[in-house]
Amino acid sequence: CLVMVMSIVPLSIDDAIASPEGCSHACMAVPWLLSIGFTTTFSALFSKIWRLNKVYRNARNMPHQKVKEKDVLFPFAVLMTANCILMLAWNLTDPLVWVRTEPNDDYESYGQCRAEGNAYIVFLTLIAIVNFYALVLANVQAFRARHVSTEFSESLYVMMTMVS
Repeated sequence: CLVMVMSIVPLSIDDAIASPEGCSHACMAVPWLLSIGFTTTFSALFSKIWRLNKVYRNARNMPHQKVKEKDVLFPFAVLMTANCILMLAWNLTDPLVWVRTEPNDDYESYGQCRAEGNAYIVFLTLIAIVNFYALVLANVQAFRARHVSTEFSESLYVMMTMVS
């Protein structure tokens, strides 16, 4: 969550305090921070509930169900890899760059982050689909854990957090 909040910092950078190249780097830092922050936050919630469901589902068959670290880290690794590949492809094909507009009649101009082509729309859409899919899977896991006692699971609260 803190990583997502840190995406506000690059938004405050403009060409009054940084070079145009530095501003362009700040432009692409925002989606990177949002993507990595979302992945870290929701994969942790998903892994927690997934582990709980796995233990409770297999409790009747195997009384000593052991969930290893690799079982919990797998969803995180998959989601982080997918987001990083998409973000890297976006950076290489159509990155956001800092652009300052020409002054108008009142000698006013403004700067903003823009992509030169339309490929950024495809990457934003793919990243949104991947992360929305992860959010849906996490909510499905929370729904499955709804009957587990709150003494062992706070899946209801986690699901309310993810939905909000």
